[in-house]
Amino acid sequence: MPDDSRFRQNPSPTDAERRDLIKDLPGFPMNRHFESLDRAVRVFSGNSLELAQHVGHFVGTDKMPSELEDAYEHELVRLFHNYLASAMTLRDVQRAVHRTIWPTKGKNDKGQLILSDWEVKHWQPKVSEAYGSAQIKFLQELRNYTVHYDLPVPKQSTRISWSAGGPVVHENRLRLNKNKLLQWNGWTAQPRNFLNTQHDWMEFLPIIEKYSVAVREFYKWFWDTIAKELSPQYSDFNETMTEFSLWTAEQKAFRNWKISHHPRSDGHPEPSPTETRRELAMRRAKRWEHGSRGWRLFRVHPLTNMAEQIGEDPWGLPPRSNR
Repeated sequence: MPDDSRFRQNPSPTDAERRDLIKDLPGFPMNRHFESLDRAVRVFSGNSLELAQHVGHFVGTDKMPSELEDAYEHELVRLFHNYLASAMTLRDVQRAVHRTIWPTKGKNDKGQLILSDWEVKHWQPKVSEAYGSAQIKFLQELRNYTVHYDLPVPKQSTRISWSAGGPVVHENRLRLNKNKLLQWNGWTAQPRNFLNTQHDWMEFLPIIEKYSVAVREFYKWFWDTIAKELSPQYSDFNETMTEFSLWTAEQKAFRNWKISHHPRSDGHPEPSPTETRRELAMRRAKRWEHGSRGWRLFRVHPLTNMAEQIGEDPWGLPPRSNR
């Protein structure tokens, strides 16, 4: 633990002082990697959900394209663009994080980056496994198409079919125009070859579904990998931060329980003492289950070369509340 002499004489440190202790942990700077990843995946997941919900207003229904409002297509284009952009943002954030943890080795005489051994042995094979198919390469480069050429416009169409004695089948589709996409000269070989094998109006929703699954699986692999790499420093920070969060949640529940015994004068409804007591018990049980490691400071005695504790525990959170 770091030497925090400013806390040693304070038997009851404040929450602000505890936060300062947390910031001094070796794992604290690492937390920004996980926060960056969490923000990026939340944006991607949100855009993915919004796109799926909007698509569901047409695909899977018995509506005809003429029944859709004009705004449907405009909103579809916007949500499709946001989905593609956030997917590439997540990819770039993941790359930035791993190159912070496993930096490149400079550049060679041709100005090319010399990748870390980890990136060569682990990152690149996993990327190829998750995103190496032609369909996913096409979807990734479709983002470049939207930036450098045009916004793709999915077109609505309906196919109605039936067979003798069978039910009428109403199938709504959203498709992209292959010839319009091929007008852009920025496609690399694999996505261009994939496009050339498609019909004039190509399906793209199955590709989005496949890509979304790949993103989730890759994200989980990457998160688990860096969590393991940054342990034990990050796990120690995470345990301490969790303990502090559980403590503050218990204190808030305790305050609410006390307040619930004094109803508001304006008649505004408040939770009953029974409800707040139940919440307090639940918060307390969670913190007790987690426990406390404490925060003892040590030094090596100059004469005996033995470790000895110095000062009081600056953390000051008992594993169980005395209330």
